Amino acid sequence: VDADEQPNGLVQLTVLSNEIQYQGTDVQWRPTGDRCLAVACNRGVCVWNIKVDISQSFGSSSSCVTSELSTTSMVFLQCHGPVGTITWSPCGRLLAVSIKKKNSPLLIWDVSLGVNSKLSAGLNGSRVHLLRWSPCGSYLLVGMESGSFFIWDTHTWKFKQWNFKHRMLDAVWIPKHNIVLASFEGLTSLQQIRLSHKPPALNIHLMPLVLPGASSKGTYNEGESGDLVSSVSWNNQNASLVVTYKGAEEEEALTRIFSSSDIASASSCSALGKSGQGFPRKLSWDDNQEQLAVSLCAESLAFPLIAVYSIKCLPIVQSALKACWKLL
Repeated sequence: VDADEQPNGLVQLTVLSNEIQYQGTDVQWRPTGDRCLAVACNRGVCVWNIKVDISQSFGSSSSCVTSELSTTSMVFLQCHGPVGTITWSPCGRLLAVSIKKKNSPLLIWDVSLGVNSKLSAGLNGSRVHLLRWSPCGSYLLVGMESGSFFIWDTHTWKFKQWNFKHRMLDAVWIPKHNIVLASFEGLTSLQQIRLSHKPPALNIHLMPLVLPGASSKGTYNEGESGDLVSSVSWNNQNASLVVTYKGAEEEEALTRIFSSSDIASASSCSALGKSGQGFPRKLSWDDNQEQLAVSLCAESLAFPLIAVYSIKCLPIVQSALKACWKLL
């Protein structure tokens, strides 16, 4: 569903439906801002070009209208298998697509031409579960279910691989310094993946980044409080933080917004305690304020925590805790 607010205060909803679009797994807007939406589903990817006819007149008694009268079109990218995750290149020309089958290649689609190239080197024996394109477009980070991860140079499509014991959970790019910060299952520290030369070089260093407030005390179990947080995202226009998480009731979804003033006035230690606790999981990077939002979880925590860290990248990467809240 695509929502568009009209001048009269109404919100127009366009329903995007097709018989081949079912069992959706991921949704990504094309970064070029031309109202193009990619929807990953069971047999491939539906790429919608949304052009809604807004010349209709609506009754003033409704706050929401639904319209299917439009010139919206859809192109289907057939992938011969259930799609797991997708990500656009920053220029919006290429779409990386993973298939939820072991030994399946990673597909790089040129959407305008409707053709794809297969990246299969090193992927045998596992499946892709995480994709992150660098903001400069020169690198593609690929995380595997087995714990290994790759960084591909998108100019030559050469890569480097790391065999890691822990599965990568989330990752963010720091574009000014070509650094990736990544959380891994069961680790209390983040891993910083630093590219020391300009692209297309693959001179990469891997080092831990300790987060104040994260603790090795307790244990981490998949499916505990960390899974309650589904997304953490910054609003770059006003430096507010939006967190989506599960409520106490079954299938209850909640959204909480922390404003920039909330972050500035929040205590950095009241929620964590003196010794700290929790394993980092979800990540979101605010490039304007150079701060990182992290969800922290542990078996001992009844509720997940949201922490905000200021990050200093030069001469070495360092973190300082700014704020923390319990998601009650």
